[in-house]
Amino acid sequence: METTVDLPESLLEEVRLVAERRGWTLKTVFEESLRNFVEMEELRKDAPLFRLQHTIVTGKKPPSMTFAEMIEMSYLDR
Repeated sequence: METTVDLPESLLEEVRLVAERRGWTLKTVFEESLRNFVEMEELRKDAPLFRLQHTIVTGKKPPSMTFAEMIEMSYLDR
């Protein structure tokens, strides 16, 4: 099947150079790229959705301090 795709000339030139180095045709590059794209989408579709667990920490509230004070305290033992 034939189709027309409008690509930036600079990208097409890069693709041509890579294809030439590998001894591939542009058709092969496009076919492989599209197959990889579909495969990645299938993997992404099946991947579980990441959800951050809501965590509550109880205990004594730390004293209020500035970020600079926190950094300074983190280097006390060094």
